[in-house]
Amino acid sequence: MKFNLTRPLQLAQWFSYIMGICIVQFLIILPLSALLFHDFYIKLLPPDSSQWISINNFERNVIENKEMVVLAQQFRRVTSQGPLIPVDPNGIPQTADLRVGTSYKLDLQLDFYCKNLNSSDVMDLQEVSIRVLGSTGDVYYHYRGPILCKSSAFDTTVLDGNKQLVSRTAVVRNEWLNKVHIDDMIHMKPGIAGTVEIIIDLPGPELVIIPDPSSGILVRRFFGSGLRNWMLRWWRTTYIVGISMVYISISSIFVITCIAAFYTSRQIKSNSKKKD
Repeated sequence: MKFNLTRPLQLAQWFSYIMGICIVQFLIILPLSALLFHDFYIKLLPPDSSQWISINNFERNVIENKEMVVLAQQFRRVTSQGPLIPVDPNGIPQTADLRVGTSYKLDLQLDFYCKNLNSSDVMDLQEVSIRVLGSTGDVYYHYRGPILCKSSAFDTTVLDGNKQLVSRTAVVRNEWLNKVHIDDMIHMKPGIAGTVEIIIDLPGPELVIIPDPSSGILVRRFFGSGLRNWMLRWWRTTYIVGISMVYISISSIFVITCIAAFYTSRQIKSNSKKKD
């Protein structure tokens, strides 16, 4: 009995080709693309071009008689030639460093819970006012909008009805977390520093504000080029697009080289057969 091994050998050959291409693509070209673009990104935008300052690092003061909550962060200008020292997220108020002669923009991400101590309703709709002040007392930004406040009559059946969430804390976060996100809240021009205050004006003394630990401000260096500002602000999208472009470029060179090498080898074999 004779066995025809031509077809299995051809399949094995094509399988080895495909496996070789996959190994080159995902174990060599893709990591190389990520390293090349990361090197390009940090040269174009230094690592200290942006820093996140958690709400836990702010100085917090509750002024009861004026019915307001004051969150303050101190800034100073430094002339360091090396990378700036970032704020350590340890919950202790610290002074944030900014470079001399450089403009910065601040984005606010304020997530907080509100509790009404006197209301008998489970859900209480209130209006809150948020002012952002500089060291001179000038108002940089003024926000006014509605928020939801949980009252002391909060029924636990609301929690029991959300079985898809893993914990009661997750239920409360999903139902009652108020979010105020403000992009380009402050434009700090060169030479401007001092204290930035976020003042939350409450409509009544019965309201209690509890900031979520995920809150804070993003301090971004402001460049004259719009492209670099966009790359700094949307860095995740920038990395995805950038790595993809480098990956496609290297893969195209790899494919063209393989096709040229394959075509050249076929021509050499054809020429050698003609000579024989």
